[in-house]
Amino acid sequence: MKKAIFISTLCLGLLTAGSVAYAALPAIAGHVAAANTVMLTVEMQLVDHYGNPVHTSGVYGYWAQNVQTGDMYETDSHTPDLFLGLPAGTYTFGTLSNPWCGGNQVEVTLDESMQGDPVFVQLVFWEE
Repeated sequence: MKKAIFISTLCLGLLTAGSVAYAALPAIAGHVAAANTVMLTVEMQLVDHYGNPVHTSGVYGYWAQNVQTGDMYETDSHTPDLFLGLPAGTYTFGTLSNPWCGGNQVEVTLDESMQGDPVFVQLVFWEE
């Protein structure tokens, strides 16, 4: 019985430590938001030349580069179409492409008034 209580307490401690470590991840990655900084969500969309959504593309994800600071951001495999927590600023967006397909690059200015719902950025898909 004492062993079961000890193991339960140990697991709870590890789970708590894991969530603290996860919360500290942005600081480790160097993307620490200053107090009162607006963080925006950007949803990327691929479209064809007529503006129709492209669903199967071979694109691995997206990148964004802040024009003023040069900071680079990439989507991850868990949310390949979303940038979560971009600071306000002007960005160039593009695709993480393979040699046979990708999307155009586009420059978009994100400001504090866009906070709340995701900001949609469309890139025109191309393939060879």
